[in-house]
Amino acid sequence: MSVRLFYFCFPDAFTKPKISDIDEHIERMEKLRKVADLRNDKRKYLGAIAGVIFGDSEETYALKNGFYVIEPSGDTLFCPINL
Repeated sequence: MSVRLFYFCFPDAFTKPKISDIDEHIERMEKLRKVADLRNDKRKYLGAIAGVIFGDSEETYALKNGFYVIEPSGDTLFCPINL
């Protein structure tokens, strides 16, 4: 039995993400997508930003750019679903 993966998650982690960090991650995701297209990889690439301390503007910026945001919530990590 073969398993086909339809998604690929590409996370990046920071202590305190800045908007410039998110912009750099967007650029890396674009490069990764171009290489995937050259290899006929049709999976959907998902981006995520993990951080210990998120400012409101950074979190909003990451969500508006389609990233999942992963942040601490007590002793665990919390990833609100971005719709």
